[in-house]
Amino acid sequence: MRILGVDPGTRIVGYGVLELTGNLITPVASGIVRTVPDADLSHKLKLIFDGMNEVIARSSPDLVAVEAIFYGRNIASLIKIGEARGVILLAAGLAGLPTSSFTPAEVKKAVTGRGNARKEQVREMVTRILGPAIEAETNDVTDALAVAICQAHRVR
Repeated sequence: MRILGVDPGTRIVGYGVLELTGNLITPVASGIVRTVPDADLSHKLKLIFDGMNEVIARSSPDLVAVEAIFYGRNIASLIKIGEARGVILLAAGLAGLPTSSFTPAEVKKAVTGRGNARKEQVREMVTRILGPAIEAETNDVTDALAVAICQAHRVR
């Protein structure tokens, strides 16, 4: 089974694709979809949609797991991330892929055993689970791989 994990954002969307074979989790691909910083939101959403369509076509996942929005103080930012998340879910839906969502706490708990783990702890555990090849990746990619790992644990 191939799992596409996604960490949504309006500037950078991280993605990670894992192959799940029995109890073995193998990284297949990872990267980012980057938008244009000064572009209006509709243009950013189009770039995210196009980028996710390309990732889906290239990686052929069986399902897509997307990190859920968490509560924050900046409501306007949360709404924008929610719109980006909606575009990601639309790309998956149009490709006929089932989707799931996990809160940041669920992802952290699945990867580190603690729902309140720090980013550094998540990064370290993702590296331990998948190997040092992903060490140089950005936090956006590490977070997306963590979402995919969380989904892999649920599939098992």
